Amino acid sequence: AFAMGAGAVIAADELNIGGTADAVGGTGNRVSVLDGGRVETRDLVIHDGNELDLNDGGTFAVNNDFDASKNGFNYNSGGSLEVGGELAGMASIIQGRRSVSLEGTNALWDVSSTIYLGYPTDGGGNSLNIGDGGVVDGTHVNVGTYNDHNTLRISGSTSTLTLTGGIGVGGGGDENALYITNGGSCVSTAGYMGGRGGDNLIHVSGDGSMWTNSGELFIGLEGDNNSMLIADGGEVFNQDALVGRDGGRGNLVRVSGTGSEWNIDGDVTVGPSGTGNVLEIEDGGLVRSVNGYIGWLEKDLDNQALVSGGSWENSGDLFVGSGGSNGSVAVS
Repeated sequence: AFAMGAGAVIAADELNIGGTADAVGGTGNRVSVLDGGRVETRDLVIHDGNELDLNDGGTFAVNNDFDASKNGFNYNSGGSLEVGGELAGMASIIQGRRSVSLEGTNALWDVSSTIYLGYPTDGGGNSLNIGDGGVVDGTHVNVGTYNDHNTLRISGSTSTLTLTGGIGVGGGGDENALYITNGGSCVSTAGYMGGRGGDNLIHVSGDGSMWTNSGELFIGLEGDNNSMLIADGGEVFNQDALVGRDGGRGNLVRVSGTGSEWNIDGDVTVGPSGTGNVLEIEDGGLVRSVNGYIGWLEKDLDNQALVSGGSWENSGDLFVGSGGSNGSVAVS
C-alpha cells in the first residue's frame, strides 16, 4: 500500500497499479490519496485485485478521458476529481463533500439525467467546477436541494454549461452558489433561486460572462435574503423575472458596472407577494424590461428599486405600488 497526503504530489505519464500497461502483476496493491495529497497522470491502469482510493482531502487529476466507474477506483467522501478529457461513469448525484472539475478545452461531461450538487440525505459542501474551456451538457442542474453550502462554478472563455432544462440554486437549501465568471457561459430554459431557501447567491461577472434563460427567472421563491449579482460586464438574459415571490423577503438583484446588463424579454416584478425585496442598478449597470412592477398585491410591502448611476429601460410602463404599500423607486 502507498498512502500520500500533507501536500505531497506525484506526477506520472501513466499510473499502473498491479502490473504494467501490458502485463498483469500482483494483487493487493493500493494507492491512497488523502489529506492534501495530489496525483496527476495522463492515464490510470488498475489491474484486478488492486485499488486506488481517492479519500477525504485528496485530489486525483487525469489529463485525459476517464471512466469514474473503473474497477478498483474508489471515489470516497471528501475527494476531488479533476478530468481534462471526457468523463464517463460518473454518478449525476454529487454528494459526500465531493468536488468534480472539468478543466481544459478537451474536458467534457455529457449527462443524460439531472445533476444534483448535494442531496437531501447529504451533509452538503459539494462542488462542480467547469473551467478553461471545459464543457458540461445535461438536462437540469439542482445546486443544494434541501442541502447547504454547495457550489457550481463556470469560469473562463468557452467554458460552458448547456442544459435542455432549468437550473435551481437553493431549492430548500441555504448558502448555495452559482458563479459564472471570466467569460464562462450557462444556457438553460429557466432559473430558480431560493425556493424555500435563504442566503443563496448567483454571481455573473466579467466581460463575456453570460447566463441565458429561454424562460422565467425567479429570485427568492418563498425564500429570504437570496442575491443575484451582475457585475463587471456580466450579462443575464431571461423572460419574465420575479424577485421575492410568494412571501419571499429581503431578496436582492444588483446590476453594477459598465457593460453589466440584465435583459428581460418580459416584465420584472420586485416583490410579487413579498416584502423588502430590492432591485439595485448602479455605476453604469443596465436593466432592460417590458414593464416594471414594484409591489403587486395588497400584501406586498416595502419593495424598492434603487437606480444610482445606472439605467432602467422599460419599453412599456413602470408601476410603483400597483397593489402593495410603501413601494419606492429612488433615482440618483
